Amino acid sequence: MYFCNKSKRKYISTFLCAALTVTALVYVPLNVEAKNGDTGSTSLKVDYHTKEEIAEYIKNHPDDNADNNNFAVVPDFNAPYSPGRLSDSTLNDTCAILNYYRYLVGIPEVTLNDNYTESAQTACFVNAVNKTNLRDLSIQPLGMDDAMYQKGCEGADNSLMSRGVGFGGNNYLSLDYIEYTPGYSVRNIWVKNFFDIRYLFNPYMAQTGFGVVKNGEYTYSAMYSADESNPNGKNYSMVAWPAQNTPTGDFFGKEEWYLFIDDDIQSATVTMECENTGEKWIFSSESSNNSGDFYIDNRWYGLKGCIAFKPADSINCDDGASYKIFVSAKGSKQYSIEYTVDFFSYTDYLSNEDVKAFVKRFYKEVLGRPQAQIDSDTAGINNWTEALLSGSQSGAEVAYGFVNSTEFKNRDLNNDQFVNTMYMSFFDRQPDAEGYDKWYSALQNGSMTRLQVFEGFTRSQEFKNLCAAYGINPGTYTAPAKPQDPALKPLNVETKGVNESQLNAFVERLYDKALERPSDAGGKAYWKGCILNGKDDQGREYDIRTVISKGFLNSQEYKNRDRNNAEFVLDCYAAFFDRNPVGTEDEPNYWNWVQQLNNGLSRQQLIENGFGNSKEFRNLIESYGFVIK
Repeated sequence: MYFCNKSKRKYISTFLCAALTVTALVYVPLNVEAKNGDTGSTSLKVDYHTKEEIAEYIKNHPDDNADNNNFAVVPDFNAPYSPGRLSDSTLNDTCAILNYYRYLVGIPEVTLNDNYTESAQTACFVNAVNKTNLRDLSIQPLGMDDAMYQKGCEGADNSLMSRGVGFGGNNYLSLDYIEYTPGYSVRNIWVKNFFDIRYLFNPYMAQTGFGVVKNGEYTYSAMYSADESNPNGKNYSMVAWPAQNTPTGDFFGKEEWYLFIDDDIQSATVTMECENTGEKWIFSSESSNNSGDFYIDNRWYGLKGCIAFKPADSINCDDGASYKIFVSAKGSKQYSIEYTVDFFSYTDYLSNEDVKAFVKRFYKEVLGRPQAQIDSDTAGINNWTEALLSGSQSGAEVAYGFVNSTEFKNRDLNNDQFVNTMYMSFFDRQPDAEGYDKWYSALQNGSMTRLQVFEGFTRSQEFKNLCAAYGINPGTYTAPAKPQDPALKPLNVETKGVNESQLNAFVERLYDKALERPSDAGGKAYWKGCILNGKDDQGREYDIRTVISKGFLNSQEYKNRDRNNAEFVLDCYAAFFDRNPVGTEDEPNYWNWVQQLNNGLSRQQLIENGFGNSKEFRNLIESYGFVIK
């Protein structure tokens, strides 16, 4: 499923709607307890799912493909034409959303059929080429072969079709993404016609397929709906929507309520009662008693008899709202049906152990603790868990607590290890090559700090999906802006007193300490010239400190050595101080520099504000015969 953020909890945001218009709704929260709904109605012929089971289903079915509709083959409107094909991830994601609602009502899930997908896609394509309405495929586009055209006609005859501008309009079924707020996108299954919803809840359906084509302002979409190949469909002869247990956010209180019966229904009476307030509505074939709308329809696919009813005013469907439904219907026989619809927040039915598992993964992946040590820290785990359950901290805020901890910083990870840790911590997987290169390069070249990389991971859809799987609000984190590197003041050095051997020794030492190789004649002569003249061959100021920082420690050859922060600081000690601090009284200062780099200090800042401006560096220069003015 796709999840979006509501307040400080996670709710499902894809929804099924059967209203003729979209209206702003007003909710009146009720301070009531939800019914337990442990056994479900014996009247309805479905697989009953408890609130706990639904919460578990949601946790185990995150939507990992919340991108815009992607195509494996892009439609081509030029003869001889190509209808295109949606990517597997888009198709699978859309099918998963359909199956989520089928799970809620308690009927079998469906799978994708390649032939149905081709038919649905081609039907959309022919409409898009002709810019016609829905099933009006009477004109074969010029240059389109017969087989493609016939495939489109077959798809149109067997699919729920839609054409609309954006969302709504004349859409019966929309597979498009609708942007509500920056960073949140929702894929919707939108049913415009009152009774076409029967196709989504057809228990005889075993397979389906989807198609989407956009041409100009119109988007054409289709769901193949004529399949009735599930022999077990006969066991699901009475289905209700909203479901007996419906998560808040999946039904809003202004839509039609449905009861599908595997029979032709001639008449019916429905009594709907709010168990929280006692308010009652009565609908019937003879009169709705001013209660609202009431319809009966008998069609061809699925459960033929469809009873639809809707109170005149918007009703409360928030957490804890409960409605008792009594139906007396006449078809080939008389039906007496009774069931209850409870609306609930699924996050309330996730156990504390789920949230504890979220916390424990950060102990493992970020801090690198062994499992026995993790399990023994019950106080820490309980504190983080309570913060998440109470909503006082989001997933991103808790993650920051780990990434910004002294314990994590003391692990002294290099950039490669840091990026890999982020992937395992926030995406629960190994990095992909493209993503890894992006983050690693940003850290290596200093364009991003580690906290900025951390922010990128917490704002990703994958992290939101991970949080959703644990029933946690992901929240947001904004990293401090990367400080600008200060301009380096030239170091005014007198070189007249430096003899040839001293100059050779100084440059040779830089090759050895920074590049770990002997000098080459051309390179050595070039850097000697820069030091003596105070300029490079292009006239840019290049003093002795710049030769070290830019010429050696920032050279491509040095970058190719792929030195982590700890190794880089050691190289700075060698280049600027000609010594190794490890094992000496200066080792704490060494680790302080490493920590500052890990926290976002750039390597250039370290050189300019630390090593390059130090008294020890000046002493080193003077030991080679240079005089600082």
